[in-house]
Amino acid sequence: MTRIIINGVNGRMGQAVAEFALRSKRFQVAAGVDLNKDLLDWPFPVYTKLEEASEPADAIIDFTRPGSITEVLPYAKAKKMGAVIATTGFTPEQLEYIRSFTSDIPVFRSANMSLGINLLQNLAQQAVQFLGDTFDIEIVERHHNQKLDSPSGTALALADSINDVLSHKKEYVYGRHSQTEKRQKSELGIHAVRGGSIVGDHEISFISDTEIIALSHNALSRRVFAEGALRAALYIKGRPPKLYDMQDMISGERTVTHLYTDQHQAIVTLNKLPHDPKILADIFGALAEQGISIDMISQTAPVAGTISLSFSMSDQDLAQAFEVLRPFNARNPGMRLDIMGSAVKLTVEGMGMERQSGVAANMFALLAQHNIQTKLVTTAETKISVIIDETDEYEATDLIAKAYSLA
Repeated sequence: MTRIIINGVNGRMGQAVAEFALRSKRFQVAAGVDLNKDLLDWPFPVYTKLEEASEPADAIIDFTRPGSITEVLPYAKAKKMGAVIATTGFTPEQLEYIRSFTSDIPVFRSANMSLGINLLQNLAQQAVQFLGDTFDIEIVERHHNQKLDSPSGTALALADSINDVLSHKKEYVYGRHSQTEKRQKSELGIHAVRGGSIVGDHEISFISDTEIIALSHNALSRRVFAEGALRAALYIKGRPPKLYDMQDMISGERTVTHLYTDQHQAIVTLNKLPHDPKILADIFGALAEQGISIDMISQTAPVAGTISLSFSMSDQDLAQAFEVLRPFNARNPGMRLDIMGSAVKLTVEGMGMERQSGVAANMFALLAQHNIQTKLVTTAETKISVIIDETDEYEATDLIAKAYSLA
């Protein structure tokens, strides 16, 4: 169970966090803090000042105002707990102040605690990468009439996400009141609407002379932000000091998302092959001419002018590959050709692997514990592939599937 302290517990978002936490078996509200401490009757102690709260907790959640960080972060550091900063509207100096605590405690900060908004960020980046710089881009955000900052932190975060993948950065233009010039291609428009009780709406429009593409997110309840903040508190519990964000949490919760195998694989190894790039080019060229597809490739560092080169292929191509490679063996008497069949390629994959360390360590530890040997390994930022004996396929896939909740 994760114990939390809610700063601003009687505010709109504080109430939503408390109500959601009280209904969940995964959280215990240790205490609340609010200047109007007697406004509501909670089944946990509420204090007017943060320093009055002495109950042990794993994290403090703050949904108040930017200036509160000068109280929240020193308190979290003194109590050795994590901090979830869910407020927006920070100045550059305040953001630097937040970062100054991340070497001592885990701090989670996001401009928007909604998973949907973070999906919107990713979709916007994909749209920009596909459309390039040919479309005008405009962002419109709508919020309730009590919201203090404008534009919203979420709108700015969306704009930043778009700029991150543009080769030519856009200049943010906030509304166009009193402007008499035509829109420039370098602009990214950001517009704010305030009215009624709108929880939070954000829309990104990509506009050309012939079409409009719109991506939007509408928050129907404050519960979506409360749930996100509580998930953030759960996520940083016990984690090392660092500045975390929603992308860390999303990728961390599901680091590995896919597991699959390719059967009927074989490994060819050329030992003591002369370290000559022309020989490598000739070998792979000869294999390609015969229509033999090569998959995993591994080369050792040169020792005394020779290397070991291994690669995998379908075992149906082994006989043909042997005939292709035999002339190279004849021309290089010191070379030894080794072939291993009856193998399986096992691959784990997930976008979260790019941001989370330890996947390879966990995977190889699992295989080692059950004496499953790997014959060949290749890695990428979001993928690890190994060749194992086909007799180990079921056990290996079952172990990894259970470890990453893929079963």
